Amino acid sequence: MSFDALAWVYEPVERLVFGRDLQRCRAAFLGEAAGARRALIFGEGDGRFLQALLRANREVVADCVEASPRMIARTGARLERSITDWRPRVRFRRQDARTWTPPPDGYDLIATHFFLDCFVPAEAAALVGAIAEAANPGAVWLVADFCLPERGYRRWRAKAWVAILYWACRALTGIGPGRVPDYPAMLRGAGFFLEAERRCQAGMLLTQIWRRGENA
Repeated sequence: MSFDALAWVYEPVERLVFGRDLQRCRAAFLGEAAGARRALIFGEGDGRFLQALLRANREVVADCVEASPRMIARTGARLERSITDWRPRVRFRRQDARTWTPPPDGYDLIATHFFLDCFVPAEAAALVGAIAEAANPGAVWLVADFCLPERGYRRWRAKAWVAILYWACRALTGIGPGRVPDYPAMLRGAGFFLEAERRCQAGMLLTQIWRRGENA
């Protein structure tokens, strides 16, 4: 599973279609995660969320699980230009997320932005469970993804755009089941509760902050 084919065009295409809204979704709740010291990021892509995180939190150390060597290269180049002390604070784990195993030390910040929809529901559920094992009590989980408004024109508009985007993604990378899994149910089952959410693009983009219960 790799986004190598999209690495060089990912940001310009994203901005052409959505402007800066996807990045606003990724960074929407960074302030609420200011106290994090160990972060776990899946599918970081070209490094824009990681760049924002390192700028907002000068103490955090991040593990990035990313299967695409070209995306890792793009991220490294971005950080090299903008964050002078990034190297001791970032560790890249080049591997398929489905083969990742939780380390013995836990994380207090997790981010899965526009990522869980790359998997069929059973795979997504297994991955959420594995990630939850690595989350400390009180850990924050930031997630952003596409969603469908409940009714009306906005729902039909979102369905059309999401169908086109998933078709293009599958055509270029072979990745994606074509719909967003029910990750809220998965997160609740793993002991997380929803703290807040925001929507944009007429309800088509959803960003949320979840927190793990102290006793989970």
